[in-house]
Amino acid sequence: MLGHVLGAQAVLGLASPLAPRSTRSHRAAWIVGIVAVLPELEALAYLLFGKPRWLEPQRDFSHSLFFAVVMGLVATLFLLKGVEHPDWQLGMSTACVLVLVALAHPFMEMFSKTWVSYPSTDVLGVPLFWPFAGGLVRGFARLLPDAYYSTAGFSEFFSRAFLFWRSLIAMVLEALVLVPLVVVAWKRPLPAVAFWALGGVSAVGALLCYLLYQSAGRL
Repeated sequence: MLGHVLGAQAVLGLASPLAPRSTRSHRAAWIVGIVAVLPELEALAYLLFGKPRWLEPQRDFSHSLFFAVVMGLVATLFLLKGVEHPDWQLGMSTACVLVLVALAHPFMEMFSKTWVSYPSTDVLGVPLFWPFAGGLVRGFARLLPDAYYSTAGFSEFFSRAFLFWRSLIAMVLEALVLVPLVVVAWKRPLPAVAFWALGGVSAVGALLCYLLYQSAGRL
């Protein structure tokens, strides 16, 4: 979840010039954080509703383009409730920003899905084109860490997601890849040295993910 929050904040920073009046606020940051983690709550819903197949984690609608667009539009309605005298141009530009933010989630998942076998998961991509086409889509390489959790029960879910050593390593790698991108997105313009230094740190993190998860299969 940490990675998705960071990724969404980076996209918000990059896209906020499209609608600076509505998206550069603490309210926008909170709404974007909720948009970022909402698809991940499917695992809790899966447990809560008795593990129905249609809610099977990362195989259902919540990681699709369709859901991301709907979620971005709904988030726009909530965000504009706190803006004085919104007009249709502000609404359209804000919707564009928040849809881009919502789309970050499935696209990040595409580059974090399992490429090497691991007992806890057999998910090989995301249902990007649900409901129009079946099948799972994944990126060309694993450049982000995957989430580890159990759907055996609520206690197992939280212990695996936040206390399991693989999950802790994944959080460190997420921060290494994405924190520099958040800084670059929000602290513009940056001196060239700082820009390239931050980009280098992020690239090193992505390379470590590739080596540990895909090439060597250590995690």
